[in-house]
Amino acid sequence: KSLRKPPSRLISQTGIFSGDVQSTYPSSGYLSISFWAKLDHSYADSDYKFVVEADDNSNDNILIINFRNGNIVYRVFQGAGGGSTDNHFEASVSNPTSWNHYVLVINIDQAQTAPTIYINKNAVSVTKTQGDRTGNIGQIAGQLSLMGNDTFQTIAELQGSLQEFAFYNTEISAVQALSIYQSIDLTVASTYKSNIIDYWRLGEEAEFDSYNYGDSVADGLSFNATIGSTVLTIDQNML
Repeated sequence: KSLRKPPSRLISQTGIFSGDVQSTYPSSGYLSISFWAKLDHSYADSDYKFVVEADDNSNDNILIINFRNGNIVYRVFQGAGGGSTDNHFEASVSNPTSWNHYVLVINIDQAQTAPTIYINKNAVSVTKTQGDRTGNIGQIAGQLSLMGNDTFQTIAELQGSLQEFAFYNTEISAVQALSIYQSIDLTVASTYKSNIIDYWRLGEEAEFDSYNYGDSVADGLSFNATIGSTVLTIDQNML
């Protein structure tokens, strides 16, 4: 059973968080990502709605996660082993306008390998829809954007709510995916807390204490990660 309950302040509607990565991300092995999302509508169309874009130290794309055509899509842009076409891996989302929990487990050394994806603690079927990238995908070390992409294309902004976003430097197991799903606060996690690279609660940070849901927040407000060193800045009005 999920213990999820929306906090008093939600990061929602349109806008982008972005910042330069300050934490150290793995260059080999596994990278895992978890977050809660609730969309304003199903996005059963061809527009990409960005959850996260992460770049290397030259600010070239490494990976993007987005919603499109009723699916969650993981996109790989680099592969040291070769290939010229970006890899797309997709999994169906049955009820995107309710709160859903997502965990993606990525093999950094094999761009051609589909991620393991858990939705609401359950492993789901993942389909590769395009691409021929192979080899190591690279290391996240440049710009990071949540709820949009770093070119500020309004059409690509995620319209909905995003919470409890975390990166891990390990292969999250099914048991751990269940534990993360049941957790209200990842700072009290036991078996994987030491593997968290960056973690933003997105609405519960001290920088938002003077705001309530529905308030307008000025562009340029920055907030610290709850765990990790990467500071994010609001690039468009969000709350």
